[in-house]
Amino acid sequence: MYEQLDLFTAESSTLRMFDQVTVRQAIEADDVETFYYLQSFEGRTGEVIKRTSRQLNQFEVSFPGVLRNGIFYADELVPVRKEIC
Repeated sequence: MYEQLDLFTAESSTLRMFDQVTVRQAIEADDVETFYYLQSFEGRTGEVIKRTSRQLNQFEVSFPGVLRNGIFYADELVPVRKEIC
């Protein structure tokens, strides 16, 4: 039910379903597990398909040509700006 409500709520979250996002670069300040997880996805562009945790502000992202989806915190994702012509 919460997933359905996410479509209709006007929260301050900058990410929404079907947004195009890029995974940020892994930095040494990240813990080891997070560093290697981010490193395996860094620079890839994908689409937000689901908000997995409202409390933790996590999102599931689908990447074209990759068989598995990734789960990331909002601060690990950078929205892709769309140019308006």
